[in-house]
Amino acid sequence: VLVAALIGTTEELVFRGFIQDMVKTINTPFSILFSTLAHTSYKCCLFLSPMAAAEIDIRFLALWTFVAGILFGTIKHFSKSILPPVIAHAIFDILVYAGFVNPPWWVW
Repeated sequence: VLVAALIGTTEELVFRGFIQDMVKTINTPFSILFSTLAHTSYKCCLFLSPMAAAEIDIRFLALWTFVAGILFGTIKHFSKSILPPVIAHAIFDILVYAGFVNPPWWVW
C-alpha cells in the first residue's frame, strides 16, 4: 500500500506539479488537459507493455485515468498547491491496493 501511494505521489509531482505548471503559461484549462493526457498516455503505455502481468480493459483504464486526472488537475489549479491532489491520489491508491499482499507488478 505504501509503495503504491508513493508511486501516485510521484505521478502527481511529475504530471500535475511539473507538467501542468510548465504548460499553465499557455492556458490553464489546456494545462490541465495536457497533463491529464500525458498521464493517461503514460498509464496506458505501462499497461500495454509486454511486462504487464494481467489482462486489463485498456479503454476502462484510459477513461478512469483521464477522469481522475481532470479532477486532480482541477484540484491543483483551485488549491494552488500540489498537496491536495497528492493526498487525493495517495488515498485513492491506498483504497485500491489495500488488499494486495505484494506490490503491484509495475513497481518492479
